[in-house]
Amino acid sequence: MPSLDGDATAGYSGASNMSAVNVAPAVEASILCDELRQARGPDDILVLDCRGADDYGACHIRAAVSVGLPSLMLRRLTSGKLSLPQVVRHLAADGGDRVARLHQCVPIVLYDHAHASSPNTPTLMTILCKKFNQEGCVAHCLAGEVQHTGGTVALLGQAARPHTPWGVT
Repeated sequence: MPSLDGDATAGYSGASNMSAVNVAPAVEASILCDELRQARGPDDILVLDCRGADDYGACHIRAAVSVGLPSLMLRRLTSGKLSLPQVVRHLAADGGDRVARLHQCVPIVLYDHAHASSPNTPTLMTILCKKFNQEGCVAHCLAGEVQHTGGTVALLGQAARPHTPWGVT
């Protein structure tokens, strides 16, 4: 079973075509859940929530950092006119200091709504994931989404266990 450590392209979907803007290595929810259960703390894995602020406020993976970029920055990032350090500085200014501190040290998992229904559509998540990997980080997109159904928060059907310290909130 693959883990989040090591080469971000090994054993994950999309691994053969990292040059395409819309292809990013994906990790299954079961692997993320296992890694989160084994984590010693929130600084072992950097989880980036690429959904909107309202969705993040409704439910998110505990210790996830809400990330968002203005459309102009996203276009500049996509076209190669914006560097990853510039993006990280922007995220740190918006309260994402964990991103600035950890992005080169620990595995990164990004998630949003669009990847589950349209995994080949370029989104903030897939663009950031590709950029992190190009800059030598280990980043993966979550193959699915965080869902809030019937009062229960689930990570792609993986029910959050009450004793899981870094599960979904």
